[in-house]
Amino acid sequence: MAALNNFGEDSHAAFVMSLNKQSSILLNKVYQPVFGLYQCLFCAVFHVLVQYLSCTVRPVVTVTPAAPLVVGGESGVLATCIAANGHPAAGVSWRTDQLDGPTEIQNNATQNPNGTTTVRSYLLVTPTRSMNGREVQCVVNHTALEHEEIVPYRISVHYAPQPGNITLNGTSSEGPVFQCDVDANPAPTRYTWSRVDSEVLGPSLRPEGGRLVFLKRDPGLNGLYACEASNQFGRVTGTLFVYTDDTRGYYGGLIATIFVLLFALSLLSFYTWKLRRSRPQQVYMSYIIVFDLLLL
Repeated sequence: MAALNNFGEDSHAAFVMSLNKQSSILLNKVYQPVFGLYQCLFCAVFHVLVQYLSCTVRPVVTVTPAAPLVVGGESGVLATCIAANGHPAAGVSWRTDQLDGPTEIQNNATQNPNGTTTVRSYLLVTPTRSMNGREVQCVVNHTALEHEEIVPYRISVHYAPQPGNITLNGTSSEGPVFQCDVDANPAPTRYTWSRVDSEVLGPSLRPEGGRLVFLKRDPGLNGLYACEASNQFGRVTGTLFVYTDDTRGYYGGLIATIFVLLFALSLLSFYTWKLRRSRPQQVYMSYIIVFDLLLL
């Protein structure tokens, strides 16, 4: 129990009297000797009222992300919740309702020189692609808080590009535009378009990152195209067979479609077999698109 009998200029405490005759103690320096119980004496004519007060320090709560975990790697620390410089020590926990897999929580407390306590809570997980973008919450309880303090954290885990779609993404003024869409974190840093039966794409094709723009409507551009998307964790290759027929004013044509599909499947089988022999670690996505242009 602390006794405050002398409030000098260098004292850590001051006596405050309000107009309604209520008394307060103002602590301007918080360190270990001021923690504990204080005795307030109210002297009246016939009795003395003794009131005991306790000193608490509200913790400062932050969530610090760890280095991003990589899918396929070992489990590790996803984030750290810190309740710093509290008195008494804060209670720290995690809400992980949005996560499907198992989690582990490790807490440790450090006694600071000024008598406060810093609590660190580590959230450990095994990274999966499904948890990317989901939210976990750090929950802190303390006697100085009227309600529990909740700090959300949005999860980010890294993984290689996954098979996606190569789709027709509209048409330009010259011809069709195809989009190579893949799921990756971080986003693919490199897209490479190629034509299977040619070493170069040619002047009639313009790659724009994940897009391939046909600069003219020409049956000579029919063929099998490949898009490779990569980031620092891996790559994925997709194939696309494009067939353009500008001699008809309508879509369809059963005989032409059957012929094109058989030809495309033959090319696709050969190309996939060739790639798997040269780069067996890759995953491939394959699509066949028959694109018949209307004559305007």
